[in-house]
Amino acid sequence: MKAALASSAFLLLTLKTAALLWTGHETGSKHFPMTPDNLNEYRDEADGCMTWCAAKTGPDCFDGCRDKCSKHLGAPNCPIFKGNTKCMDACLEVKKFYECTRTVSYKNTLDCAILRNGLNLPKEGCKIN
Repeated sequence: MKAALASSAFLLLTLKTAALLWTGHETGSKHFPMTPDNLNEYRDEADGCMTWCAAKTGPDCFDGCRDKCSKHLGAPNCPIFKGNTKCMDACLEVKKFYECTRTVSYKNTLDCAILRNGLNLPKEGCKIN
């Protein structure tokens, strides 16, 4: 009888642990970026989608996390910089970086990190909001 109770208690603990891990897995695989006010913040939020998902979800859930985060952020709206060549050029660079973070695989995040480090953004940040 004691063996049956111990076995039942172990099974119950195992099921509770599995449920907690599953719940944590579901909520832990979502990252939503903040709304950026300028291209510098936009770059950081796009980078955050890639790096957070790579660090927190692992290879099995990376694509889903990356897709949700990137979709939430959306591509930068470069036409708002029409007439401002400096910001338009910077926005187009950031857009290439965003496309990289939107399509990167778990094993190739370094490719986007290199692209990010090569961004030449104006110090004034180019306001987008």
